[in-house]
Amino acid sequence: MAEEISDVFISYAHADDEPPFGLTFGWVTIFVDELKKRLRSKLGGNGARIWMDYQLAANDKVTDALLNAISQSRTIVLFMSNGYARSEWCQKELGTFLDHNSSHKHKESVFIVELYPTNRENWHPRLQELTPIQFWRKDLDEVPQLVGWYAGS
Repeated sequence: MAEEISDVFISYAHADDEPPFGLTFGWVTIFVDELKKRLRSKLGGNGARIWMDYQLAANDKVTDALLNAISQSRTIVLFMSNGYARSEWCQKELGTFLDHNSSHKHKESVFIVELYPTNRENWHPRLQELTPIQFWRKDLDEVPQLVGWYAGS
């Protein structure tokens, strides 16, 4: 069966999507669910086709299924963290996307959601000139905090 082309591929380090104590879903999963809702609202119909690895069937070969989904995607949203930058698998996903989309040269096909401050020198060279969407802020104590996450009272 031919793979359906995705509009958006979600690339993240699994450590960045671990749910906090007492919650069912992690930050990345919640972000993606909200993105789907917003795109349905803006685009109408089903919105955009978003591919995240929880869509893998139980018997799919992870490597083949992921690499095929990446190579067929028009856009990548990557969740940058130190864990993402150090992950060989995340770098393989990113490299595959960039290789398959190099002929298009559309910078708007890569969106970087920066979860925490990271050293751009550790980013893929083709990403270093891009401006990330910063999802953290430094509080008065200068400790970076992830925004958009319910911390409780």
